[in-house]
Amino acid sequence: MTLSAGEAPYACGMDEGAEAITVNFGRAMPLFPLGGVTLLPQAVAPLHIFEPRYVQMTTRALDSDGLIVMAVLDRTGWDPEGLGDPPIRPAVCVGRIAQHHLLPDGRFNILLQGVCRARVVEHVPADGETLFRQGVLEPAEVEVDADEALETARVELHEMFTREPMAGLCAAESVAGGGAGGGAPAPGRAPAAAPARPARRRPTPARRSA
Repeated sequence: MTLSAGEAPYACGMDEGAEAITVNFGRAMPLFPLGGVTLLPQAVAPLHIFEPRYVQMTTRALDSDGLIVMAVLDRTGWDPEGLGDPPIRPAVCVGRIAQHHLLPDGRFNILLQGVCRARVVEHVPADGETLFRQGVLEPAEVEVDADEALETARVELHEMFTREPMAGLCAAESVAGGGAGGGAPAPGRAPAAAPARPARRRPTPARRSA
């Protein structure tokens, strides 16, 4: 099930057994764009927050649900001499502040844990009160039953191995037929040789002394 922006909150699962995190896609969320750092669901990124706009962003996130959206800058065709911030790629990752440390000078060290993927559908620029960019998102994940996903993958593999030119390979035929015992060896790997049995030696008749 995919929820569009503005609909009910979306529960994003973390690790198995962990408490699900509810992300409200009906409101604008803070965007934290970086050039060389990406965040994936369940991964953790250590971040040092020092720019005033992002210090404000972190402070507000800590005062609410602790969610910050990690985005990747897209400098393709962007003129650095022009006005405004560089655009971001639409695919983002919603993260939650797992740990934070406020430094004496007001900066932050935080650990941001990825929650779920999302897409930016509307940009909200900074203004006089809010110094950082925000975005309205929609979830990019679709929950799929594990058995259904496994069956789909099996069918796709079967179709791939039964189409030419794969169907002409004996290894492909073995996989397509189920690969039950005694199949052909994997491509590029020599078949294992059985150890040779030692040859039987005939006994030599004993010689009689004269």
